[in-house]
Amino acid sequence: MIENQDDHKNILRIKEGNAKELIMQLYNQIGGSLEKQKYSFNTSVGKGFFRYYKLTEGIEVTINSITAYHDYDVYFEGNNSDTNSLCVRFTRSGELLTKGKYEHHPDLTLDNGSIIYDTRLSNNSHIKKGQLNQWVAIRIAEGVIDHENTFFKELFGDIFNFPKFWFQYDTTPLEIHAILNDIFDLDHTLKPPVFNLKLLSKACEAMSIFFDRLLNRNDALPNNTIHPSDLILLMNIKDELLANLEEVKSLNEFADKYGFSVSKLRRDFQQVFGSTIHRFHQNYRLEKAKILLTTTTKSITEVARTCGYKSGAKFSEYFKKKYGVPPKEISKKYRTL
Repeated sequence: MIENQDDHKNILRIKEGNAKELIMQLYNQIGGSLEKQKYSFNTSVGKGFFRYYKLTEGIEVTINSITAYHDYDVYFEGNNSDTNSLCVRFTRSGELLTKGKYEHHPDLTLDNGSIIYDTRLSNNSHIKKGQLNQWVAIRIAEGVIDHENTFFKELFGDIFNFPKFWFQYDTTPLEIHAILNDIFDLDHTLKPPVFNLKLLSKACEAMSIFFDRLLNRNDALPNNTIHPSDLILLMNIKDELLANLEEVKSLNEFADKYGFSVSKLRRDFQQVFGSTIHRFHQNYRLEKAKILLTTTTKSITEVARTCGYKSGAKFSEYFKKKYGVPPKEISKKYRTL
């Protein structure tokens, strides 16, 4: 339901379920129109669309776009039924997972990145007035994981029987950004078998890149579970990290501010984000730099400054160490394609 707590805060509550159930909840709360495989709206809440595709039994893909006319807090209530699933979400634009508390550089957004989570997990988000939010979500039922993917539990553990909830986050690399652009540019006039196959191939390609990045982390993934209240704090820390590209607080400062012990913060952050706080901050800046170098006409100096590097030489040094080539080579390669 939509609640208005006061003149400045609107709340939207949604219960986790399959893609069709989520769409019907939105339709019942904010209105709009339902067509085959599409829900669209332009009401007092905002405007947007959700395209829904059931690729096979237990695997659903949604292509989502929304611009709100007011600020909204969105609460997702975890699914408590016996039909568990995983949701993989790739953000193209917007800040749906962030709480919007921090000012940040106008050329960059607080990246939602790529996430995968057990839909039993409750979580909250914030939608900013006037901001375009676009993402692709893939829901995979537990039965598909049990019967169709014999390697999943071996690699990721029996995630639905963990005492806590499974949640993984990664910054979105250039390769997945390019796939998201392809998905949003798909020709929706194509016949369903052709369109569905194109969508499936793109979704699988994005997931393969995402899973490969998760499996190359240092920590053993089966232990990566988190309590919902800790996850909220960790996402706030993530937002604060991305809001200040020039400097980063010490581990002790973050622990004191958010009520963690240093050892717990180090362990929990590593489990969800796959790296230390400082490495995560550095990797995010470099990922953003790579995207700017390949998708804009900014000079290397401008990109370095945008991403918080005061020294162009230091930026080039860190960039080459991460990607194996200097920034000018990446820029030349992609801008001449």
